[in-house]
Amino acid sequence: MTNEFITNEINTAHAMINEGVFDQAVERLKMLKNRIHDETILTDIKTFEKEHDDTLDLRLKEINGSSNDQLRKQVDAANQIKSYAVSYLKFFSKLTYDHDIF
Repeated sequence: MTNEFITNEINTAHAMINEGVFDQAVERLKMLKNRIHDETILTDIKTFEKEHDDTLDLRLKEINGSSNDQLRKQVDAANQIKSYAVSYLKFFSKLTYDHDIF
């Protein structure tokens, strides 16, 4: 049951990314850690989240502080958020495969 649930959540997040709903897809993936009980895996997830969340914040601040026009800033920020969401999807897909929790 849990394996099927995790697989369904990853597939749903993938569909959300395809639809451009990046923030909700990432939140859905982040919630998966509530179904994982292996402390080593949870540590890997927390490390990944901190690094990627911090990197996104830094890049968005850099984009905001750039001298580009407002439209360019919006496009750059949107691309950065999409990349962030895809990175989360790849991480959780690989995690479930590597640890046989799918």
